[in-house]
Amino acid sequence: MSLSFIKLLLVGSLATGCLSLGSTVAEAARPPLPGGAPTSRAPGAGHAHGPGRVATLRVAPGGFSIFGGKQATLTWSRSPGATAYQLSSRLLTDAGSPWNLLPYKVTRRTWTLQPLLVGRRYQFRVRPFKGSVPGPAAVSGPIRMRGLAAHRLYAALGDSYSSGLGAGGHESGGDCHRNSRAWPYELQRRYQSQTRLLACAGATMSGVVAQFTPMDRFFAQHPDAAQLITVTVGGNDVGFSDVLQNCTLHTCTGSEKGLRHRIAAIGPLLTAFYGLIRAAHPFADIIAGGYPQVVEPRGTSSNLLCKGIQDPERDMLDRLSNQLDLTITRAAAAAGIWGVGLTVRNAFLGHNACARSAEWIHAGTLKLGGIAGVLSPRTFHPKDDGQSAYVDAFNRVLVERSA
Repeated sequence: MSLSFIKLLLVGSLATGCLSLGSTVAEAARPPLPGGAPTSRAPGAGHAHGPGRVATLRVAPGGFSIFGGKQATLTWSRSPGATAYQLSSRLLTDAGSPWNLLPYKVTRRTWTLQPLLVGRRYQFRVRPFKGSVPGPAAVSGPIRMRGLAAHRLYAALGDSYSSGLGAGGHESGGDCHRNSRAWPYELQRRYQSQTRLLACAGATMSGVVAQFTPMDRFFAQHPDAAQLITVTVGGNDVGFSDVLQNCTLHTCTGSEKGLRHRIAAIGPLLTAFYGLIRAAHPFADIIAGGYPQVVEPRGTSSNLLCKGIQDPERDMLDRLSNQLDLTITRAAAAAGIWGVGLTVRNAFLGHNACARSAEWIHAGTLKLGGIAGVLSPRTFHPKDDGQSAYVDAFNRVLVERSA
C-alpha cells in the first residue's frame, strides 16, 4: 500500500574490523528497530558449487569503541561448505549509499565491527564464500546503535502542547501560537544542529499530516543527518479542549461516557498516524508525547474559574486524561515508535492548573473576546515551568531508550 494512499485513508477517516559506513533506503518499508538483536534469514540455497545459505544473523549493539563511537557484535549460523565470510555494513539515511566491505574475509562466526556512529541506524550483511565462490548473503534489519546522535535535525510536530502556547516568550505563526520559549527549543539543544518548530495550536491528526511537507523539505536539506521527530496529537481529535471549557463554565460530568468512547476509538487512528511518520522517515528517532492531567484533582486554587470546576468534574478529567495518555502510549508502541504519554502526566503531578501553589499550567485566565468570549487561549496550557517539565519528560525517555 502506498504512503499517499495511507495518507488519504487517514485524512478521510478524520475528515572487530573498522568500517567506513554508507547508507540505503531499501528497508524503508520496515519500521527501524530502536535496538536489539533481530534474526534475518537469507533466501536460496546458494550456487550448486558454492556454500549454502547463512540461516540466521544476529546483531547486538555494544558499548563504546576504543576507536571512538560505538560497536556492534555480529553472530551468524554456519553456512554449509563455507570457508570464509565477507562482512559489510551501511549507515541508514535518506541519502542512500552502497555497502561498505570489511577489507578482508573472516573465518570465525562472530565478529565485532567498530567504530560506528553513536545513536545511528545501520544494516549489516554476512556473505559466505567457498574459496572464491560466493553464496547468498544474510542481511539484518535496521539496528540502532546506543546513545544520542550528534548534529541531529529536529522537527517538532503537533498541537498547542508542542507549539508553546502558554509560555512567556514571543509568539509567531498567527493562530498556531508558536512561542520562542516552547519546550522543543530546549530539548537536548547540544545534540541538535537545527530545530524546526512546526506544531500549530488546534491541530488534529489531519492538521499534523499537513506539517509533514515542511518537515520533509527540512530533512531533505541534509539527507545524511540524524533525525529526531516529536509529536503531540490526539487531544483536539477527541475534543478535550472543549471539555475543559465546558467544565469551567458548566456542569460537564454527563459527557464522560461519550468521551471515553471517542478516546477508545482514536487508538487505531493514532497507530496508523504514527505509522505514517515512521514510514516517511524510517531511520529517525520518533517520540509521541501525551498530556498532563491539566486540572489538579484536589487543587485548592482561589482562581474563580478553578472554583467552578467541582470535585466530580476534576475526577472525570483525571480519568479521561489518563485514558488518553494510555491510548497514546499503546498506539506509539504498536507503530514502533517511542511514547512519552504517562511520563508527561507523571511529570505534572501536583503542578497542574488549579493547584494551590507551584502551578505549571495556566488556570482560567480572562480575555474579552477569547475562547467562549471570556477565556484566554493560554488557559489550561503550560507556563514556562510546564515547558521545562515537557523537556524533562522527553529527555528522560530519549536517554532511557537510547541506552
